[in-house]
Amino acid sequence: MLSLAKIANELGVSKGTVSLVLNGKAKEGRISEKQETRIKNYCRAVHYMPNIHARRLNSKFVHNVGILLDQYTGIGLENPFDDYNTAQIVGGIALAADRADYRFSIQIYTPGTSERKVFDWFRDREIDGLIYYGFKMPEFWVRVFLEEHRHVVGIGIAGIPGIASVNINNLELAREQARRLIAGGRRKFLYFKGTEISYPGEERFRGFKAALDEAGIFFPDTNILGAKFSEEAAFQTVMQLESRQLDLTDAIICANDYMAIGVLRALKSRTISVPDRIAVAGADNIALGLHLIPALSTYDNLPAEQGRKAFELLLQTLNDAAPENTTIPSRLIWRDSAG
Repeated sequence: MLSLAKIANELGVSKGTVSLVLNGKAKEGRISEKQETRIKNYCRAVHYMPNIHARRLNSKFVHNVGILLDQYTGIGLENPFDDYNTAQIVGGIALAADRADYRFSIQIYTPGTSERKVFDWFRDREIDGLIYYGFKMPEFWVRVFLEEHRHVVGIGIAGIPGIASVNINNLELAREQARRLIAGGRRKFLYFKGTEISYPGEERFRGFKAALDEAGIFFPDTNILGAKFSEEAAFQTVMQLESRQLDLTDAIICANDYMAIGVLRALKSRTISVPDRIAVAGADNIALGLHLIPALSTYDNLPAEQGRKAFELLLQTLNDAAPENTTIPSRLIWRDSAG
């Protein structure tokens, strides 16, 4: 079996010289182009490929990043790539990685995922850094990553010391969305929350509630409805509401567009006019929202931009920059469903 030592002996050079050439460091080792070409040609002729693990150990970077995705980011969707935000985020990362001459690997996260599966990604030198999306990082994982000085960036997470994060300005957008509905005369709100572990979802509710508090509008906890970001759950919830409660409602705001679409479907089934009787607004600006009748009012989650920025932040930390939290300013998108 061929080895570096055998090749070096055959060519009459040192093992270190062969190693430098095969690892792309001929210039650093002051090896002539003639000698470099001779070594490369010989290795091709004998079909010698250096051990990938040895190459990783001898290099500072492997030029590959890991992407860890919650399988159930899209509630009710087994395939995470059926979710609009997930697909766009990964696309943003992929394009940014390609421009930087990086590759990427993807793993799926579920609550039962073994930490070893993720830790060994780093320890085996398969990845330089990690971008994760769709779940709250277990505290034990955070502790290990910080102790081992790993490079990690989260998308849609609350700030964690030592771990960079990327978000849009959810609180501001949700507050402005509610303010605009209030300015249009809406006073009697229902609100569909997401899940308790969703940082963007919690920020969106805080922004909504802040706008109502500013306007002096009473909002009872009974008007907070849970559908866990699911279109079907929101649809069923509205279908089961008593007519009296809907009669006392003139606006329904949802923490994502999928729930808002479920609300629109249910209101149509109950022959309640939107936006004349009840205004509806969501969040994320998924592609389908534009094509509904009425088109859905929302704000843009900028998922591809968040993915791109997450990769850029990761690259900066790999080059010794301090981890930083980044908020990307987005915008309201006002359409027919909100009047």
